[in-house]
Amino acid sequence: MKLVEYWVVIIVIVAISALILVSYTTESPPIDGILSLGRMHFIDEPYLGGESRLALSIFPEQTIENASTYFLLPTSIILVEGDLEKYHGDILKDKTIEHVIKIKIVKEGNWSMEALVKGRFKEHEFSRTYRLFLLVSDEEIKGIFEKYISGGI
Repeated sequence: MKLVEYWVVIIVIVAISALILVSYTTESPPIDGILSLGRMHFIDEPYLGGESRLALSIFPEQTIENASTYFLLPTSIILVEGDLEKYHGDILKDKTIEHVIKIKIVKEGNWSMEALVKGRFKEHEFSRTYRLFLLVSDEEIKGIFEKYISGGI
């Protein structure tokens, strides 16, 4: 690698590091009074080659009808246990549900995992996407941060 390429890699790593949250979990802001709180988080500390439990927790302020949750994993992270899709039926107002899977990180790199919540509120279909970003290197996780993307109503 040329010296310029090393500097580019270092700058990218520093930029990514600036976005990393110290905690493994974050809570997301309100989305039209339906899913005011939700998070995708690790229950166990993740590491390269090891198994960890990954959870999507949602606690709606309004009853969600016909709700389902989904995980989307990159090829570098494999499902060890659990289902990537789960149907919950109606999730009652102020009741917490959790969808948990066990995964294994099998390759170094920058990876993004997604979790989706889909359902109905009154007569409207909606979805919400959560993303968890990982920077995996040298048998440790250098950074984890979460972002949510509203699918809207």
